[in-house]
Amino acid sequence: MQPLIEVDNLKTYFFLNEGILKAVDGVSFSLKKGEVLGIVGESGCGKTVTALSILRLVSPPGQIVQGKVLFKGTDLITLKEEEMRKIRGNRIAMIFQDPMTFLNPSFNIVNQVSEVILLHQNVSKKEAFEKGVNLLEKVGIPRARERAFNYPHQLSGGMRQRVMIAMALSCQPDLLLADEPTTALDVTIQAQILDLIKEIQKETHSSLILITHNLGLVAGVSSNYVMVMYAGRTVEYGRIEQIFYHSAHPYTFSLLKAFPHLDQGSKVKFKPIKGLPPNLINLPEGCSFNPRCEWARKKCLKLAPKLVEIFPEHLVACHFPLLRSRPSSRS
Repeated sequence: MQPLIEVDNLKTYFFLNEGILKAVDGVSFSLKKGEVLGIVGESGCGKTVTALSILRLVSPPGQIVQGKVLFKGTDLITLKEEEMRKIRGNRIAMIFQDPMTFLNPSFNIVNQVSEVILLHQNVSKKEAFEKGVNLLEKVGIPRARERAFNYPHQLSGGMRQRVMIAMALSCQPDLLLADEPTTALDVTIQAQILDLIKEIQKETHSSLILITHNLGLVAGVSSNYVMVMYAGRTVEYGRIEQIFYHSAHPYTFSLLKAFPHLDQGSKVKFKPIKGLPPNLINLPEGCSFNPRCEWARKKCLKLAPKLVEIFPEHLVACHFPLLRSRPSSRS
């Protein structure tokens, strides 16, 4: 099966007065129809900019300076804006992190859902309205026909996120990008939204890219692959079982140590990653993670590691990866 989307050596830089901020610096991955990819990392690592670059929604001073984004064989980077608009929100849709930023406060929710349908489908306003109401019902809006005339400020955070999901699904996209879809929601609502995304992804057989700092969400949607990002680059990529049980990069290993595991009991203490992510305008020499890495050696301080395959479908950018046979030390 051919990949639905292939991202090859994508580089997105922001040209600031202080210097060049390399938000995405050589990211590559591919995804087949129906597969799920989780992109994981701390805030500022380049996760969201990667998604925005796929949709060509990076605003100045940001600029895609290199790479390809092949969607069904067509390079989205080379398309004219008019052609890109036919794909954006239609074949590729995105669930944004903050619904109140992207929902228009001046229009009721059914108008905003039906607007997407009218833009990309040859239907009447009445048909678009009915499809909009049906979508609101599908995503779990109670009394959808009545609530359809509500404005965003009249809905809870969880309900607003459901509206965003309805908008994203309005044209049955082939690829769905979900950027921190449960941020600022309480735990119960998080679980409901996550279950809804899983259910819809399986029902429509669409591909899903889930962007999150929460490793639990990645496990919760049964991702096929996980890509761990740090300082704009991919540091580890592999199947979900490889990442969770045989993590090879010190950053991935540290992320897992800082993540709570309910099956380990109350005696297990969290181990936060020391230090802070680097300034992307002034990255440290060598490996970007070396100031925070407890296993760093002289080579790590001078030479940036390349992303290499250490096991089938398991890639790591580390001079001294943590091998499966010795997960807690490097000799």
